[in-house]
Amino acid sequence: RQGGWAVHASPRHRVVVYVQSPCGEDDPAARLFLQAFRWLQRDSKELKFEGRAAFWREGRACVMVRPVASPFWPFPVASLRTGERGPDGAVLWEVEFPFDSIEGEAAVTAAYRREYEAFAAGPVRAHAQSNWRIHVQGGRVAFLKAPCDAGDPHGDFFLRMYPADPAGAADDLAAGGFAFVSSSTSPPVKDDVRFVALRVDQQCLVSAPLPPWPVATVAAGQGEGDVLWETTFHLDVERHRRAWAAVRSAAPNARGAFDVYWRGAELVYVRDACAERDTAARFFLHAFAGAARANLDFDFVERGVVADGRCVAVARLPDGIDRVRTGQFVAGEGALWSVDVRAS
Repeated sequence: RQGGWAVHASPRHRVVVYVQSPCGEDDPAARLFLQAFRWLQRDSKELKFEGRAAFWREGRACVMVRPVASPFWPFPVASLRTGERGPDGAVLWEVEFPFDSIEGEAAVTAAYRREYEAFAAGPVRAHAQSNWRIHVQGGRVAFLKAPCDAGDPHGDFFLRMYPADPAGAADDLAAGGFAFVSSSTSPPVKDDVRFVALRVDQQCLVSAPLPPWPVATVAAGQGEGDVLWETTFHLDVERHRRAWAAVRSAAPNARGAFDVYWRGAELVYVRDACAERDTAARFFLHAFAGAARANLDFDFVERGVVADGRCVAVARLPDGIDRVRTGQFVAGEGALWSVDVRAS
């Protein structure tokens, strides 16, 4: 009991309940704060929960309920600190008390070790190696680092994910043609965080879910504003090898800086012994169905891979396309090359 409030905490229901009687006139949700300290990473700052409070009046009493965790932050909480701020922001009173039991820490630590080992010893080797090893499996992308310092999993991690078939991603894509997931694993953490960051025994794991549609290319990194590191990798290299194998014995439909093949619903771009400049310029792809026109421009990193010393890009076409105009351009300089291709 503090400041006229009775504070009740329920680890089982993951809530803190505040009761004041008689009730004041103003909304206490703006005054009462709740901070959670998790078992893991004790050396990190507290995780703050703001908002998402249920409040009602019951007779002369005020009742407010604040959740302690959400599906995005399911970890055991070592202790809670709660209190009340005055109109000037000064803390009028605060109290700290234990929440989850020590068994909770043991359980989440064991679960963390299992998840870390599942990625580290999984059937697929790391897809990329930068400051972190990056693994993709089971619908999640994971950053692994060992040994790691307490500050390594803090900061801003980001993912830019390009789909194998843009039409299949529909409204999930940003204007640039990719899905973007970015989140700070540093406190304060809000309940809509999609990244999970943990550190146990000098092993760090940061993971996030992949979109529901097939991802072809991932650009991952850490840092916002000043990027600490970034790497790009492809999840569908074999698709490009198969595309090249399917066209290698055929004559291209058009020749530019890249040979262009039209096969079914896909355009395949191939350049042997390609250099960095060949993949740096943006590709334009204008697809026509009668008088209708669709702009399907893309960067090489979105649709292409460098495999076996060869650059291969695969762009999927919408249904009903009868001709395309494609090539590469540099903003402000115009087209570097262009070709017209008609459906055979």
